[in-house]
Amino acid sequence: MNKQEAADALKITVRTLQRYTAQGKISSRQERGKTGMVTVYDPDEVERFKRELEGTTGYVRPSVTPVTDNNASPGETALTLARSGNSPALIELIDALRTVGQPTAPDSISDLAQKLVLTEKEAARYSGLPLVEIKAARKQLKSRIIGRGYKLKREALEAWVKRL
Repeated sequence: MNKQEAADALKITVRTLQRYTAQGKISSRQERGKTGMVTVYDPDEVERFKRELEGTTGYVRPSVTPVTDNNASPGETALTLARSGNSPALIELIDALRTVGQPTAPDSISDLAQKLVLTEKEAARYSGLPLVEIKAARKQLKSRIIGRGYKLKREALEAWVKRL
């Protein structure tokens, strides 16, 4: 049987059959044809390999049966499974995954007081002044563009606010 016939019998492409041959999963031999050498596959070996392929591509049943609750979200279902298995590490992981993508709490004033460089929004929060006023005072505060926005030194902001 030639390459195309073997590939059709296995329900794969000729290229996939060539890969399997190169990997040594199925053997072939070369025979002289009308115009040159032709790759030939043994029909018995093709049948054996077909059974092997069908055995490895079958449906695999999941090891965990999902808990179905029409009112529960997917996270709650996973959390129910974790709690029923008494796995604190899994519960902690699920809780951490729930917080991914949620907006974080803004920096507190004490956190901003520790920073050396502030964004304009942080400067407005720290000083209690409107953002428009901070933007208007860019030259006096010696703000610089760093990345996508203006940044300024916290000490310069404090000195400027005292002068107001």
